Amino acid sequence: LWSASAQLNVMTSPASNRNIVVGSTGSASNPAATNFTWDAISTQLKSDLGKLNPTATGDTRGQQRLNYIRGDRSLEGNPFRVRSSLLGDIVNSNVVYSGAATGAFTGTAYTAFNDQYKNRTPSVFVVANDGMLHSFNANNGNELFAYIPSWLGSKLAALTDTSFINNHKNYVDGPLTIGEAQVANNGAASDWKTVLTGGTGGGGSGI
Repeated sequence: LWSASAQLNVMTSPASNRNIVVGSTGSASNPAATNFTWDAISTQLKSDLGKLNPTATGDTRGQQRLNYIRGDRSLEGNPFRVRSSLLGDIVNSNVVYSGAATGAFTGTAYTAFNDQYKNRTPSVFVVANDGMLHSFNANNGNELFAYIPSWLGSKLAALTDTSFINNHKNYVDGPLTIGEAQVANNGAASDWKTVLTGGTGGGGSGI
């Protein structure tokens, strides 16, 4: 019925309109992700994007690389790599579906959770070697959001390198699983969550 890569390729102004966030680094026990925009990312990530690899000399193309990763194609061919699609290659990831709450459990809190999410937008999730976990609307294939794990920061600039096609790297390339989990015991709908878990596989050590 739809192709996720085709939908991304025809999206209006993807570099501006995509909802992409990146994980935060630091010592916080539960750091929130931040918008993957030049004004919002950390100084370290700006530095990482400002050179093709961690040992390279820095340049002034960090913001251009960020825009490229978000979907700007204006610099493809010179100086950045030409892509066949904004969606990276999917090698070892599976695709998981999340629709209405399943109604699989009992109890007051779960019933409230089930009622709250019985009409939520159905979505599918997949990870790709563009560095992102992607969520797509299951009805039409439109991207809902994408998430970049924090530990991939130093590898992102290489996605723009014209030699990448001959020096492919893994980014987010592990399996996903999704399910409902009780995370608290307060008798409220918020006791329950739909939890998505994945790994980066060959892209690094992390979940």
